[in-house]
Amino acid sequence: MRKIVLVSLLLTAFFSAVRLSAQIASDVVLDCGYRMEITAIGTQVVGRLLPNATTNTVITSARWYNAETEELLFSGENINYDMSTYGEYKIKVAYQTISTTGVLGCSNQYIKTLTLLEPACVQPFALTDNLICGPEYAPVCGCNGITYTNECEAKQAGVSTWWAGTCSTQPSATECGTTDLGLEVLSGSPSQGYTVRFSNLADGNFTNIQLDFGDHTQMYQNSQWNTKDHHYQSGGFYNVTLSAWNVNLPGCVSSISKTFATDALSLEDKHLPEGSQYVHPGDGNGDGRANVYDLLSIGKGYATSGVPRPDATIEWVPQYAPEWQFCTPGGTNYKHMDSNGDGVINEFDISPIEMHYAAIETTNSLPPVDDAPVVFVDFDKDTIVVDPASNAPIEISANLRIGTPEKPVFGLYAMACALRYPEFVEHDPTMLYDPSFFGSSNFVLSLGHDINTLQQYDFGVAHKNGNGANGYGRVAEINMRADYIIIIDIIDRAEAKIVPFIMPVEGIRAIDAAGNVKLLQPTVQDTLWIKLLSTPSSTQDLFERGKVRIFPNPATDQLQIETNNLKIEAITITNAMGQVVASEQKNAHLINAIQVSDLPAGIYSVRIISDQGIGEQKIMVK
Repeated sequence: MRKIVLVSLLLTAFFSAVRLSAQIASDVVLDCGYRMEITAIGTQVVGRLLPNATTNTVITSARWYNAETEELLFSGENINYDMSTYGEYKIKVAYQTISTTGVLGCSNQYIKTLTLLEPACVQPFALTDNLICGPEYAPVCGCNGITYTNECEAKQAGVSTWWAGTCSTQPSATECGTTDLGLEVLSGSPSQGYTVRFSNLADGNFTNIQLDFGDHTQMYQNSQWNTKDHHYQSGGFYNVTLSAWNVNLPGCVSSISKTFATDALSLEDKHLPEGSQYVHPGDGNGDGRANVYDLLSIGKGYATSGVPRPDATIEWVPQYAPEWQFCTPGGTNYKHMDSNGDGVINEFDISPIEMHYAAIETTNSLPPVDDAPVVFVDFDKDTIVVDPASNAPIEISANLRIGTPEKPVFGLYAMACALRYPEFVEHDPTMLYDPSFFGSSNFVLSLGHDINTLQQYDFGVAHKNGNGANGYGRVAEINMRADYIIIIDIIDRAEAKIVPFIMPVEGIRAIDAAGNVKLLQPTVQDTLWIKLLSTPSSTQDLFERGKVRIFPNPATDQLQIETNNLKIEAITITNAMGQVVASEQKNAHLINAIQVSDLPAGIYSVRIISDQGIGEQKIMVK
């Protein structure tokens, strides 16, 4: 009898504790040591009660309800229930726990709203204001038959499926083929990830078919396949792309993209995946410019094949391109190196660089490192003497070199830089590749480009394969032609009658065979001296000898230059700063005239170079 009373007292105390816990829960919102995890895959509701890390309770009962109808859906800690139809549901779980000591009980409930969305071309969940679309014209054709400016605008409109290109230019099945893709989320949970089955519905004369899962994992590529299962580590929105092409038929490529959510829980996030990086032909490293830096990327990716670019053009316009299998260590996808969009990286991808060339921005170059191998220019001569009485062109030769015997370079796969030259170097110097360091021209790519307005020559060289070059040596021979009139003017104004000529190296970038940065540093190790030859004809002023006369002085519109049986070779006018503001090449024994009406008022120097010497006189322009 005493045992019965004791048990009765214990039960009374237990249920009193349960009621007390429930009362506290209504006031303090206790979780009773568990949290609710629930979502829906298609129409299948899956969920469970998960213990907190510090809980010391166990579940004694759990029931899952349709909260709006109070229909009991499932009993147990885990629910797996097919709602049969799509729609919005409120799912409630009511559960009770008891402490592991068997003394304190607790009851609680959670309610969660789930949207079970039926697959459709245009999805309300995808309508979002958090996408800011750029102006790039890289058209895509939505599954609703509307052409959008780019894929971002298609996403912004809630379109779940689109093809690369305009709706009017989609290839027909008789010409090449079209792609289509089926997908079904098979199973999963927020904590375990999701398994999705993809179906290849491409129809056409394709030799290669690639599936990009959109989660930065390895792409799947095969000539033919029907279905492919893929596991996503976490739930969310993903943009998956199926591309199909024929390597034997130029332009035969079709690409379809689908945006999907793994489960109902992901629909609440509305965090749509980022759009594609658009390709600009010639911009092999994705920095928005085409120059010799891009040669490094092309050398790294040389002979790699991937998806051809749909509707490819070599015009400098942003173009949609499916991702390729590979990226550089810096994260640039190989699709950017395929300048002409034919699906393979090779020499033909250099032409768009030249077509859209933009100078190296040397201010953004890497800082020098003291112990790194050097890159420098040396000259074939120490001194060049200029005869002002001669009209012969002045030729200057130099060499671009890498490394020294004391500090060689190892594993150099590709290198690009800019060379600065003085103002008297004429437009378009030339750089001839020298195989003594990098090897035979059959195994390398090289590119040079002159930007005369900046007095800069950009040069790049890259291996096509192998491990790179070791040692030191000449990379290229530089040939320049100098404007002797400007040289004479500069030298004549110099106190020592001699000027130094150096070619600084700037903006160096280099990589090894793996694409990792290699550090090189510029240095100036050589100077070419240019001096004026002193001759009787050059030291005797033409004006002092009465060989030439300039009038009127002051002048307003035109200067008349009267010669006395002189053969005039050149006439230059410089301002007070020594800058050439007007010049003419002459070859005559007659009166010459130079227009000065466009010059600001001031004092100028007129220099005349003839077959009998040089003359210089100050004039005033009103």
